[in-house]
Amino acid sequence: MDKRWQKLLSKLPVRIVQFVIAGGIGFIIDAAILSALTALAGWHPLRARIVSFLCAVTVTWWINRRYTFADRRTQQQRTAREYSRYLLAQGSGAALNYAVFAATILLVPALKPYPVLPLAVGSGVAMFFNYFAMHWFVFPSSDTSSSRSS
Repeated sequence: MDKRWQKLLSKLPVRIVQFVIAGGIGFIIDAAILSALTALAGWHPLRARIVSFLCAVTVTWWINRRYTFADRRTQQQRTAREYSRYLLAQGSGAALNYAVFAATILLVPALKPYPVLPLAVGSGVAMFFNYFAMHWFVFPSSDTSSSRSS
């Protein structure tokens, strides 16, 4: 088995728990802002979701950076570059998340008054994509980083 896969598998359980906790916190922030904007401010859920997502993604970046992938960060990786890569990866995951969210609302109109339910479906689907994007692209190990630069 390749060294990279062995390292991944050895840290997988702890990392996944931390990633799920970070995602859970992000979900709560996303859901709270989405609910406030739709219920209190009268926004359409598709528009409100953009704002709630941007708030949640910033919080999850900080948590994942500080805890989940803290051992994979290098001194050379600048915060702005890391955050840019995080936004790019999360943007891809968000496209998947948002597509599932929108499809759920559009295919099951009875859920429109309860946007947190389609949010949960979209978030669950995108979680798997996001974990591997974080692991390989945003917070690559120093072995992966050094092999890319050579």
